[in-house]
Amino acid sequence: MIYMTYTLLLYLCAPFIWIYLLLCGRNKKTIQAIFSREKFGIYKNKFKEGVIVWIHAASLGELRASCPLVHHLLDNGFLILITGNTSSVKEEGHRLFCSYLISKRMALVFLPYDFPGCVQRFLSCYKPKIGIIIEREIWPNLLHYAHKLRLPIVLASARLSKRSFIRMMRFKSIVRLSLKNISLVLAQTTSDAYLLKKAGALSIIVTGNIKFDMDVPKYQILAGAKFKKNIKKSIVLIASMREDEETMFIEHIKQSREDNILFLLVPRHEERFDILADILRRENIPFERKSSISDKHSLNNFSIMLGDSMGEMFFYYGMSDVSIVAGSFAPLGGHNFIEACLADVPVIVGPYTFNFQDLSIEAEKLGVILRANNAEEAIDMAKCLMYNKNKVSLMKQSAWSWVNSHRGSTKRIVREIETFL
Repeated sequence: MIYMTYTLLLYLCAPFIWIYLLLCGRNKKTIQAIFSREKFGIYKNKFKEGVIVWIHAASLGELRASCPLVHHLLDNGFLILITGNTSSVKEEGHRLFCSYLISKRMALVFLPYDFPGCVQRFLSCYKPKIGIIIEREIWPNLLHYAHKLRLPIVLASARLSKRSFIRMMRFKSIVRLSLKNISLVLAQTTSDAYLLKKAGALSIIVTGNIKFDMDVPKYQILAGAKFKKNIKKSIVLIASMREDEETMFIEHIKQSREDNILFLLVPRHEERFDILADILRRENIPFERKSSISDKHSLNNFSIMLGDSMGEMFFYYGMSDVSIVAGSFAPLGGHNFIEACLADVPVIVGPYTFNFQDLSIEAEKLGVILRANNAEEAIDMAKCLMYNKNKVSLMKQSAWSWVNSHRGSTKRIVREIETFL
């Protein structure tokens, strides 16, 4: 009865969700993704014969973080099916795993919508040996039909904030049923494990955060550093900026524009590139877009550069002297600041980091990150760091030690999933 009610509501709400996504998605790729055949469970299985391991990475960060796990499984002879939710994940996946895709040892497709027919066609097409979901995506029908097929599902590097727990408990019945269909939960921290158990998960083990084991694309960092040589200014990166944060940062950048600082603004979502460019024009703020720069030296005449490309965050880190990791200056929970630590760039976050609650508190205590109360304070902190090389050096050393102390999650995950393979 619960699944029937959920599915009926999904069918009723779907048209309105698609209309909303169409209105938000101003580019052709977004629109094509919404109505992709794969989203409706229509696939072509192009694998060679072999055992398929399915890994779901909803976002770019999760895809990059899963690379060590993917390579380990490939090295052990498994075929890999990666699913994502956006075109950006598919594009980055093609860049990261091009040779494996060509050799048909890997496939990269959209996860289907959670309609019964769509998920059944998906599972029937690929028949994976195991499903590994990175972090916390829970789709009731997908998990229900996987359980019916006796397909083990592992929630790896799982996290659940108090805020998300409260929201999930509004739909307690369907959440509990769904979590019971997960064979094993591998949590990031003891706090995550506690909340996941309280939400209804049965078998839980703490294995750490897979993002500490990420393969850093050094070629991007080197390319960013090379690009920076043409710029005679210090560079402050505002990374993964969300819609609710754009105005507050732009306002304070306007008030504090200085000839010796270039602010590098990188929106979290691709559909915000053109919108943010329009906002900057309306505010009469001169800027350059990364995609349209013909002369790198021209950036010396601007105070803002708009990073309008996906999958190049480490390029932007390579350019930067200081990073402000956004998503944390509005009550959104914050974004992955571990990447900035891996890239050896000092990190400033905002007051809202509940998506990384334990890690952010620990990192702040150890001097790995600085915390600002608002956008204005973050920009002031960034300026101070420009003139305090000793502080920057200490932050980098602390970050390196902190990252190394948390490595090893991938090995622990591999050890736990071996029983299902």
